[in-house]
Amino acid sequence: MLTKLPKVSVVMPVYNREKYVRDSILSILTQSFTDFEFIIIDDGSTDSTVEILKSYHDKRIRLVKKCENRGNYTARNEGMEMAVGKYICVMDSDDVALPNRIQKQFDFMEANTKFGLCGSFAQVLNSDEIITAPEDYDEIKVWSMSNIMFRHPTVFLRKEFLTKYNLKYDNSYRYAGDYDFLVKAALMFPVTNIQEVLLQYRRHPEQISSAHKSGQFEVVGKVILKQLKLLKEDVTQNEKRVHLALMNRFQVKDMAEFEQLKNWANHLMESNYDKCIYDSLQLANFLKSLLKYILKEYQIAQSNRSKQQVYISKINDQLQTKIALPFHKPWAVLPDFIYNLLELIKENKPATIVECGSGLSTLVGGYLAKNKIIKQFISVEHDKQFHEATLADLKEHGLEKYVTLVHTPLKSVYIDGEEWLWYDTDIIETKINEIDILLVDGPPGQLQKNSRYPAIPLLKKYFNNSTRIILDDSNRSDEQEIINKWLVESPNLKLNQLETTKGMAVLNSG
Repeated sequence: MLTKLPKVSVVMPVYNREKYVRDSILSILTQSFTDFEFIIIDDGSTDSTVEILKSYHDKRIRLVKKCENRGNYTARNEGMEMAVGKYICVMDSDDVALPNRIQKQFDFMEANTKFGLCGSFAQVLNSDEIITAPEDYDEIKVWSMSNIMFRHPTVFLRKEFLTKYNLKYDNSYRYAGDYDFLVKAALMFPVTNIQEVLLQYRRHPEQISSAHKSGQFEVVGKVILKQLKLLKEDVTQNEKRVHLALMNRFQVKDMAEFEQLKNWANHLMESNYDKCIYDSLQLANFLKSLLKYILKEYQIAQSNRSKQQVYISKINDQLQTKIALPFHKPWAVLPDFIYNLLELIKENKPATIVECGSGLSTLVGGYLAKNKIIKQFISVEHDKQFHEATLADLKEHGLEKYVTLVHTPLKSVYIDGEEWLWYDTDIIETKINEIDILLVDGPPGQLQKNSRYPAIPLLKKYFNNSTRIILDDSNRSDEQEIINKWLVESPNLKLNQLETTKGMAVLNSG
């Protein structure tokens, strides 16, 4: 039993975290700051998590066991309601708090009483990657219009403010409830981020941001539109579309669309002038930044458009397509990449092509197999929504029987002791004998640094003496790091960088 009220309440929901929860618990129990209670809500775990939790006998732990899984945000709300500390420290059951985390945040909040909440920087576990976050309150408040400005498990807040403003996680914003919670906080009282790493953040397939990325994007849009109502109560469907396009920095097809976004930005400035929701200078800088990015992307696209159109014509002739390939879709590979890929296939005559990440290139593979240019095209996709979209495109083109498209969840794998997220390729092992061309266009880079690195270490057992590994987006710094790692670890690889809009690296295993 607690003999006196603790100064801090650490709240940590847990659901099926047997692989990681020991590290998280130990990182809290060994904090330099000791005056805390540790509220752990087991949200109906079905693995060995509960047994692990029960093995700890520290008197600061308050373990609550639920019979069914009700969701992360419900568990957080319950834990925060139970909390008796002056401050609440948010913790996730897969992350690691640095030893001085609570002390640093407690001291900061004691010395800076105007702030109701603070976060911090975080470092990705097993990586040099540092996730930064802005410090200035007005900047955080404005930029929250388009994205979350905190690494959620670094959050530390005053219980008094939580009660005063009736601040809770809203389950209707599933997969983005933390974003909604932090937006509400920033609108109610000053918030900030300590400019220092206080947490090690783990990336893995089971976390919300990895497992539900497509659904999360949709719900984030709802949080963005909710904030818009502060500036404009009655919003038309077209205004919602324009606002989301601006906040998400979507590419425009012409200058008329850009002018529409520019006019909308001016309208937001005028509305804010009347309602005084955001700092005017911060809002102006934010909107200018969005417009600058969108205009730059449009100008780049325009300069490439005529050249790409020539490639599209050549591609359609080679593949004998009857329906236009969907190059217009977001995240579709560009025509110059596909054209160069077809030239490599013509030259090397591969039998089997394996693709990491599905999309337009999967349709190309279907046409190649249909036209008997290759024998087999296998595509692995971790995102259920993208998998379904690609399958629908294959059916529209009548190609579904020519491609092996497999939904393969990401799982944790270890390469030289380092943990990575990678496709569960065990699912397709029986379908592969040798890989003649390996297309690497996934998983997405935001999941982890050097996200596509595991491709060669994990699939090289299928390579032959003439296997080609093709990496899209090779102009990006992350992809350059991946290529360098591959070349160091596999000196037999020979690199050829082709000049395409986004860069195309071809590595020959022979």
